[in-house]
Amino acid sequence: MVSVIANIDGPIPYQSTCDPSTDNGTCSNNTFCQCATATTGERVCTQQMSCEYGTPCDSNDTCVKPNSTCIIDNRCPGRRLCYSIVLFSPELCPNSVIADGGSVRK
Repeated sequence: MVSVIANIDGPIPYQSTCDPSTDNGTCSNNTFCQCATATTGERVCTQQMSCEYGTPCDSNDTCVKPNSTCIIDNRCPGRRLCYSIVLFSPELCPNSVIADGGSVRK
């Protein structure tokens, strides 16, 4: 366990963190992945979720559903939605590798 966000039942893999200056930008070779902001301020690379099917966070920015965290989803007019930590998986959203051998995520 390298990085843990409050309000979830499990860790977000350190490989799933994003460059803090990237807002809903590219973070993976998987085109369905985006950088997003958890309500704790941590930036994560996550698979996109449909706005209409997302479960809203409660008034304290927490999620009732186990193993999920509250994400500010700017694709869904700034709504705060509960994302399962499974969506942060490096297997779903592997690092984007750039020409110098570095990585998009920091």
